[in-house]
Amino acid sequence: MPIQKVNISDSSMISIIKTHINNGKGLSLVRIGDGDLDILNERLTPHLIKFFTKVCKYKNPKEGLGDGRNLLLKALKNSDYVGIMGNNEISKKLGNIYRWDFDNKLLIESQRLKDPNFFDAMLVRGIDLGSIAGFKKIIENNPICIVTPITDELKRNNLEKHLGVKISYIKVPMGGNLKNKKELFKELDKISEKIVITSNALRGKEFPQYLSKKGKVCIDMGATLDAWAGKITRPWFNDGNLQSHCLIK
Repeated sequence: MPIQKVNISDSSMISIIKTHINNGKGLSLVRIGDGDLDILNERLTPHLIKFFTKVCKYKNPKEGLGDGRNLLLKALKNSDYVGIMGNNEISKKLGNIYRWDFDNKLLIESQRLKDPNFFDAMLVRGIDLGSIAGFKKIIENNPICIVTPITDELKRNNLEKHLGVKISYIKVPMGGNLKNKKELFKELDKISEKIVITSNALRGKEFPQYLSKKGKVCIDMGATLDAWAGKITRPWFNDGNLQSHCLIK
């Protein structure tokens, strides 16, 4: 099977986000990382065994793998735009480190062939979206909601002050059985802000599609929020590295 390529430029994706913020229509952006691809390709790595048993509390990691795969296939099918490794500077360098084998068999299985809409996943860690200055230009003065397990860290790092807008937070658990979502979605239903940022590992991949149907512009920002919280969870958040512009000290 041929490997799927990015077909939407960074500048076009930024423009689409701004348009949806201004026109009041819902929009969902979800990213597929190297760990997500391991799940989609049914590679039960040692890391995933630990994740499904220790974090998600599955007795059988194969059950977690199955639930995770179903969640990701649904996200692929229903999200407006999907981020994969592309051609921007960050992606090119990280592409030499990680496996990014997103081939068309996944498009067929997720029923996404008719409307691919793939952007570069590293856009969320680029200057235009992942830096505070870039993100402020996109949201202008609109309030936002952030859905993540690290709400306390973001508050301590004065993110609201850095962005200059009102922020509401919904703290969600990192783990738990992936099928248990009723109470979590009740919390999402309370969001009044137009713009929603999410970061919740595998579970968070289903948030954007759910919220976009309610008229929200929802972006899966992933580990960018770690950097905004002042946490160096990726070596390239360090000074002088590829994504140091994301870090709020």
